[in-house]
Amino acid sequence: MVALAAAEQGLAAYPREPHLEMRKAQLLWSRGDREGALAAAQLGAESGLSSAGWRYAVLLDGAGRPRDALWWARRAAAFHPEIESYQSTLATVLLETGNLPGAEAALRIAISAPDHPPIDDIRLAELLLRMGRKAEVRGVLDRVRDVPEVADAVSRLERHLAAP
Repeated sequence: MVALAAAEQGLAAYPREPHLEMRKAQLLWSRGDREGALAAAQLGAESGLSSAGWRYAVLLDGAGRPRDALWWARRAAAFHPEIESYQSTLATVLLETGNLPGAEAALRIAISAPDHPPIDDIRLAELLLRMGRKAEVRGVLDRVRDVPEVADAVSRLERHLAAP
């Protein structure tokens, strides 16, 4: 409650300041006020700050509105293609809206980041399977085969590849 009051006090002094709007959105979301959070996040996103647009896309998607999230996710990913989380969010939204080739492109950009999380490789392997491109999956799995945090997912995908 104190943090939310502080964010609102800051916004009274600096109306529509994107970082404060995004902090307010985060606090409202954590309290279960999705509509309030989305309204605050939209104000932050409209500032043009790519991180605010990305966060708004994440919240829209979390609210079950991937079609609304798509424009914001694309915008953030286009401004900063080197940021893995922007590409990963774009891939998620594209998957949810049925654009599998677009999701593949975003995931391939995400995994080009040097320190990308291995779950991105798993997501790409799953997507390739979904698209019927089994021959490409092993190469993706080879990159993360020895990573403990995705070992179960690698085993599951390899079983799927071995099935007739």
